[in-house]
Amino acid sequence: MASSNPKSSQNKALVAICALAMLVACVLYVRKKRAPKLAAQTPVAAAPVTPAVKTFDTPQETAATGESADALKSRQRRADLEHQNNFGRVAFHNDNGVYTLPVRLSIQERCSAGDIEVMKAGLGKQSDKTVLLTVEEATANGGTKTLGAQALTLADLKDGQTFTFNVTPSKAVQPLAIYLCSDQASAKSCGGKAFVNVSPIFGPKRSAKGSPDIIYFAGTMLADQGGVSFSNAFLGNKRELGHVDSYLKGRSVPAADQQRIDRQFKALTAGASSVPLASAGGAVQITLARHRDGDSCAEPLLDEIRRARGRP
Repeated sequence: MASSNPKSSQNKALVAICALAMLVACVLYVRKKRAPKLAAQTPVAAAPVTPAVKTFDTPQETAATGESADALKSRQRRADLEHQNNFGRVAFHNDNGVYTLPVRLSIQERCSAGDIEVMKAGLGKQSDKTVLLTVEEATANGGTKTLGAQALTLADLKDGQTFTFNVTPSKAVQPLAIYLCSDQASAKSCGGKAFVNVSPIFGPKRSAKGSPDIIYFAGTMLADQGGVSFSNAFLGNKRELGHVDSYLKGRSVPAADQQRIDRQFKALTAGASSVPLASAGGAVQITLARHRDGDSCAEPLLDEIRRARGRP
């Protein structure tokens, strides 16, 4: 009987082990290939962003850091009221606690005598043809208090020219007026003067010395802590006064104060028919008319004035 070879038995066992290891590796590989892919992880949705509240406010009055919820609601309510009542809005400019209100001129040309020609005729042959631009506050006795005044020559009345007035913000709604008037008496104010009447200025009895001090332009505003609001309707008509009443009621102004403001508003501009104020470039804009020079107009200005004076 032949004896067994130990070395040969060890080799066979080693081959068997290697074969088994390769088989296990193949099975694992096949299973991995056939394994289903995991579904992509659903990303966690970001927290919803609350959209900014749409307002009709001015850039200078955007919500300041730390503004209370009540203050923000109050400002939003005021902005909504202005939109509903066709109001314009201009914010005060704040420079380290010094508050100012810019006033901008807009000159519109037309084929008839305008505000500029009326002022020239009204000032007559005065050597110093100046007018006064003022911002005035209504007082309890029916008068006005001048907050700022600037004397201007007619040459200063240029389109786009801007003038700045110092103001004091008020917690309560306060009527203000912008005036343009003659000031031969050097009163440094316009409030209380008569409003312009074109007929005597261009009429046959016109005085070469000029007319008494009169108001050529008037615009009314409602001031508060942040700025001024104003109607886009013509002064004194029922639509403007209705908008003012609606605006004041919406801002919860007490009934007694509403009546006072209504009286002051009417007194500031009684008899005026100026073009409504507007907002332009962060300033309150006043609009004046001027005769267009050149050949584009059918009737020359001189002929128009002669006809108004009853001359051939």
